[in-house]
Amino acid sequence: MTEAEPKPRPVILVAEDEPGIRSALELLLSLEGYEVVATSNGAQALEALASRECDLIITDHMMPVMDGLTLLSKVRADARFTKLPTIMMSAVSRAPQAMQPLADVFIGKPFEIPILLMSIQQLLKRGEH
Repeated sequence: MTEAEPKPRPVILVAEDEPGIRSALELLLSLEGYEVVATSNGAQALEALASRECDLIITDHMMPVMDGLTLLSKVRADARFTKLPTIMMSAVSRAPQAMQPLADVFIGKPFEIPILLMSIQQLLKRGEH
């Protein structure tokens, strides 16, 4: 009798230009059992997505090189990723209008950890169906 293969850890792609926030997200998500691929802008995130299968994207809204809206518009334009769950984070108090069709969830900064984790769980569970 063989043991069942362990279920692979969900992979979360993080695009965040602030090193402190990026490190905090990496640590938090790793402690929660997720595998984290961390990048500092949207262009790096697209490169990572091209070479690595991811289960969810968390992106900052305002970043140098490529911002979160541009990243998500490129992700949504690619047929392979149209259903990939996405979370946009921003220091702006309300979700930008242009974000509505691109991100599944908007979370303001500073973010509340329970809200972020609950959003991740809900989006990943929705993607399992």
